[in-house]
Amino acid sequence: MIDVVTPTCNRHKQLTAQAEKLGPQLRANDRWIIVDDASQTVPNWRTDIVTRLGNADQILIHCLTYVKGDDKSTVNRARSIGCNAARANAWIVEVDDHDLIEPGTLETIRGTICRGAVFIYGDFIATAEHTDRRQTMNKENYTPMMFRDQACQSEGIRAFPAWLYHVVGGYRWRGPIGLNGNEFPGGDYGLFVRMELFCDGQAFIRLPVVLCTVIRTQDSIGIRYGTKQSQIAGAVALAAREVGHPSLSMGPCGDPAKDAEFVNQMMERERT
Repeated sequence: MIDVVTPTCNRHKQLTAQAEKLGPQLRANDRWIIVDDASQTVPNWRTDIVTRLGNADQILIHCLTYVKGDDKSTVNRARSIGCNAARANAWIVEVDDHDLIEPGTLETIRGTICRGAVFIYGDFIATAEHTDRRQTMNKENYTPMMFRDQACQSEGIRAFPAWLYHVVGGYRWRGPIGLNGNEFPGGDYGLFVRMELFCDGQAFIRLPVVLCTVIRTQDSIGIRYGTKQSQIAGAVALAAREVGHPSLSMGPCGDPAKDAEFVNQMMERERT
């Protein structure tokens, strides 16, 4: 049983294209959870998506309404709401609104689940708006504790069981940016490292096939916040090595102010 989770904001065109690709891959007990993060109003967009998906009973749409402005850090909150809406015994498959799923992707993931995986990621094709250029991005095969020690395979589609998401505390979006606060723009990295620590790096599987096409836009988090993203990712990795397993908080005491100080210390150590 799969719950596909998609956070979105002002990308209804991409969602419509996603619905056409995703619909044929959903089985009767699968579901698509969309969390609209305070988009500007577009008439009938939900009707358009349901029509293209083909089955209204398989879609759950949460529309968040608040004054967002240009704040991108709310994406962690949207991801959290979507993953928390997943059924307890489901597998969560994260498919962002700009990650157009390839035919057969969900079946490939199902087969990998049956082989005993607890975390699944795969390759993707990178492209951009208004261009025909496409580049296949082949990720590294997983080795134990790779996320902590080398790099996190965050971009593209990821899949993991709902129970694992909850046991490691889920996405962090409250409080100041930093460990145990809002881990934007490295929220997915922080989550995946905690999963890796909990599982001792076992049963994480890279699929050597293209799972989606990632359409990179000028307002994407990676382009707008690339430097800050690298800083948070570096701090998370250093904190994971410093505090070590089995600590899932990866911070010294769970106090947001002291954790922010801890992050600064980790970043300073990395620079020196």
